[in-house]
Amino acid sequence: MKYGIIADIHSNLEALNAVREALSGENIDKLICPGDIVGYNADPVACVDFIKENKVISIKGNHDRLASGEDSGFSFNEIARHAALWSRERLDSTRKSFLESLPDEKIIDESILIVHGSPRDRDEYIFSLTEAQENVKHIEAKYPGLDIIFFSHTHIPAFFTKEKAETSFKETRTIKLDKKEIFFINPGSIGQPRDECPYASFAIFDSEKMELKIMRVKYNIEATQRKIIQAGLSQKLAMRLAFGI
Repeated sequence: MKYGIIADIHSNLEALNAVREALSGENIDKLICPGDIVGYNADPVACVDFIKENKVISIKGNHDRLASGEDSGFSFNEIARHAALWSRERLDSTRKSFLESLPDEKIIDESILIVHGSPRDRDEYIFSLTEAQENVKHIEAKYPGLDIIFFSHTHIPAFFTKEKAETSFKETRTIKLDKKEIFFINPGSIGQPRDECPYASFAIFDSEKMELKIMRVKYNIEATQRKIIQAGLSQKLAMRLAFGI
């Protein structure tokens, strides 16, 4: 099975279209989204529609909860909260209901768990090997038999096992995996990368070859920036895209 993992899209249609084109020749069997379809950028309607129309296997992230009306967003910083509430105003009831209906986590194909933050806390950030190791213990206790976890939330592509961390993916890289391990895979962010690389980040996982490819593609950042500014969203959101921060 060949999976395409697209996370933290954050209403960035230009980046999503570039990733869709890059995936078009990869013979993907299933598309997976570990949350945050909306927020930050200016195309929430088109990005929600992409997920629905392409039957992407999705869960909801914290920005999706706020944009759907499920969450108040009081834990958000001012800029992020304003952007998510702006998205809420532009989504009709059907799209908001769709976001709200998404689960916080999902098991697929018996061995894969999809979460936004972490298996033990939907809003936890996994940045380090120590945090990943603590979540491996949680997986072993709560989900024996699961060995692949797709997560996101940090906007930084990463790959963790019990003993190993790979966090340098500023260009496309392929990693061969050991079937005996438990894997935590973060594809990075399509819509707002934060690893000091502005290119959209996503992943392909081939379960037969046990091969992970984290890919980076260029997109029209200037077009996304113009839309942010025209929408009246924070100029800081536009500026950061050029620097991948």
